Amino acid sequence: MSIVTWPSAQALEPTSHNVKVALKHLLRAWGSKSRLAAALKVDPADLVAWESGNSKPGTKDGRLIVHTHVVLEQAEKIWKSNVAVDWLLGNNSYLDGVRPIDSIRVKGLRDVKGAVESEAAGNFS
Repeated sequence: MSIVTWPSAQALEPTSHNVKVALKHLLRAWGSKSRLAAALKVDPADLVAWESGNSKPGTKDGRLIVHTHVVLEQAEKIWKSNVAVDWLLGNNSYLDGVRPIDSIRVKGLRDVKGAVESEAAGNFS
């Protein structure tokens, strides 16, 4: 039985609630707004506005935030938070050298789910 469990489709939607929960988790894991903004390739001022609720991200950025959060949650079942962040930012052989965070941005969760499941099974990339 895998330690990785993926949430429902509803939990993956970039709703205001899901984005707020995701940002809180991602900010704690990344340690700073500027580091997280750079990783997500968004303007730090936008990140501050989204976190405060003064504005909402567009669908693409909202989905990136929520999906990155979900992947980080699963990766944290395998490694400590800082190692999981490094994994998201590192080149990944399962993804043909693409960084998981970039794969999430371009393709969504499909390929990264497989990479996380492969890691959980002990097939290290």
